[in-house]
Amino acid sequence: MSSYDVIIVVTVVAVFLVCYLEYELFIHYANKMPLLASIVLLIIVVQAKDYSMEMTKQVDKLEARKPIVIYNVDNAGAAMVGKITNKQVIDRHYTVTVDGYGNFLVTKEQYEAVKVGDKIPDFLRVRK
Repeated sequence: MSSYDVIIVVTVVAVFLVCYLEYELFIHYANKMPLLASIVLLIIVVQAKDYSMEMTKQVDKLEARKPIVIYNVDNAGAAMVGKITNKQVIDRHYTVTVDGYGNFLVTKEQYEAVKVGDKIPDFLRVRK
């Protein structure tokens, strides 16, 4: 059960408890109502703080990741000239960089087949 679920359950229970006490036992427990309300609110605040900390950790983890944008480029019939200037593996994605054209996502076999300084291979010139 997540912290958010616990907050909801505690809140619902607290509301029912307060309503019950106000309706049935207000005369007998009138002097204890502020104490009970304070305890219920304290429980809710503690649970909300835990949930907030959990969400902050998840946001930090997501912000630390570098987004990868993959474009589907149609190079069919284009006269591409140039050389491979860089090879990188980014988050298990194999890329090669061609000066003037940018990064291309390639398979592992294609990545291993090219070397920095090679001419643009045919598999980058053909539409897939």
